[in-house]
Amino acid sequence: MIQTIEKLIKQIAAAPKRSNPVSAVLRILFEKKSSRKFLGSQLIALTMVSSIVALPTHAFDYEVSHPQFVDGSSLIPVTTETTYVNPAIRELGISQKYGKFHPGIDIRAPRGSDIIAIADGVVIEATYVANGYGKHVRILHEGNVITLSAHMDQMTVKAGEKVTKGQKIGIIGMTGWTTGPHLHFEVSQDGKYLDPLQVVQ
Repeated sequence: MIQTIEKLIKQIAAAPKRSNPVSAVLRILFEKKSSRKFLGSQLIALTMVSSIVALPTHAFDYEVSHPQFVDGSSLIPVTTETTYVNPAIRELGISQKYGKFHPGIDIRAPRGSDIIAIADGVVIEATYVANGYGKHVRILHEGNVITLSAHMDQMTVKAGEKVTKGQKIGIIGMTGWTTGPHLHFEVSQDGKYLDPLQVVQ
């Protein structure tokens, strides 16, 4: 091994002076047939691994202290009087629906527009993470219903604060992993995810 390194150093020193040291090293490495074979096999292995290992369809780690998936048919009404309002005041449409790998909906809305509480409740989390949800708020509502609003540019509530239906809790933004301004919105009940489109009006 040491002899190989010494030989490589001598070859680099003998390379024409006009050549960049990095390109000289690369040229020496690629001139050797064994080096080309080794690098080629590594590239093929990397390509195969990346094609086998499925990348996440969304930017969040849902397995850490999150509810389980259920279909919307198992939604239990909290009370017969309870109605939920849309959390995005200026909704432009749904860019991604609820599904197996996406336990919420992505609501397109202008950046800076208001996000509101869908019902009365208590804020149980209002925090920021650099990845995933970015600035996000979780609210506990009657009937053990929990909502999550993510990717906010600004949160206007704090953990422990009581909120009322329709109260502003933040503004639409692009924090966390997102390619554009939108609200990632989740609903769960008794530890099970629900399709938000079957919950909000």
